[in-house]
Amino acid sequence: MIYLDDFPIVKHQKGDVLINVNSIHKELFYIKKGVARIYYYNLKGQEITHWISDDNSYITVLSSILSNEISPLGIDVIENNSEIIKIPFSTIWNLKEKNANTLDLEKLLMQTIVKMGERVVNIQTKTTSERYNDFLKAKPHLFQRINLGYIASYLGMTQQNLSKIRALC
Repeated sequence: MIYLDDFPIVKHQKGDVLINVNSIHKELFYIKKGVARIYYYNLKGQEITHWISDDNSYITVLSSILSNEISPLGIDVIENNSEIIKIPFSTIWNLKEKNANTLDLEKLLMQTIVKMGERVVNIQTKTTSERYNDFLKAKPHLFQRINLGYIASYLGMTQQNLSKIRALC
């Protein structure tokens, strides 16, 4: 059985890179306390926040882990004093092969896939105001903890647009 206590907690600072852009992802990260994000660079070279995870949640790029291929996505820490546990995916796979009942890996993978799918649909079907309100309801604490530029990018808008929406609400 894998327990989070089996792995060391490492304290990270804002800007620490957990996985570089254009590399193969091989780890699952558990954020005990703090905030991290998945990001990429668009064709203009601008940094875009793809995903944000905070306290007591996981972050990884499953597509790279499962395909063992280079990903254009990177993961970095966006809050000082974040406490993060790195779990090599090979450890999870090896344990899963030995005892299928040991870890509910499929549930974790499916939950992540569903959340990512919902995010894509929301960006394509909801207005910027709706996306802002959804994020505000789900994670209001992040507005006080991380740079608004990360939130704006995650929501698919400019920081100026986010400021306008916040002023109206």
